[in-house]
Amino acid sequence: MCPLWPFHVFFIYGSLLVPLWMLSSSVVASVTDRMGSWAVNFDPVELLLTMDSTSTVKFSAPLRAQEIDIGVVRITTSDENVANPYPADKTYILKTESIPDFDSWSSAFNVTGNILGYAEVHLQLINDSDKTILKNSNPLKVKVVRNQRVVDHLFTYSVAVLVSVIYISFGCALDWSVFKTTFRRPVGPIIGFCCQFIFMPLVSFLFS
Repeated sequence: MCPLWPFHVFFIYGSLLVPLWMLSSSVVASVTDRMGSWAVNFDPVELLLTMDSTSTVKFSAPLRAQEIDIGVVRITTSDENVANPYPADKTYILKTESIPDFDSWSSAFNVTGNILGYAEVHLQLINDSDKTILKNSNPLKVKVVRNQRVVDHLFTYSVAVLVSVIYISFGCALDWSVFKTTFRRPVGPIIGFCCQFIFMPLVSFLFS
């Protein structure tokens, strides 16, 4: 038997996945460098939506003089099933007469939340002639949550009542001699407390 059992599994998967992760990170970084970074200020910085709702996002972005009249700005999303711009084909045609101050060009767009989940919205500056991506903006993080219904509140209150009844029942059925013995040597409660509030959250965080 391996002397590192059962931790040898983590070493095996780590030795396989870490090089792949480093390679993918370098590829993404190189692609981003080729496209060029675009510092766009979104307002709000992070967007929280409920399902089937739409919110307006304002933004301001710097532009160079040579980028106007040759490019268009397109709004893209990482997962259109979760959240997508509205309308879906939202684009901005850059014209000199419509952008007097290209150092702080500002506008707005709408985002609609569809289903539960997370998505990222980007602005892309695209060359209108050959359709190449010139710049890709920093992401606007979008989180879509469910609408709070009456049944959700009823479920929360009923669970709280049931848990209270269970704890009261535990207290009524408690043997004081067992309680005194456990209080003198609280090994079991300490182990249970550490497993539930320390090790279990850490393990779930590592595997999430």
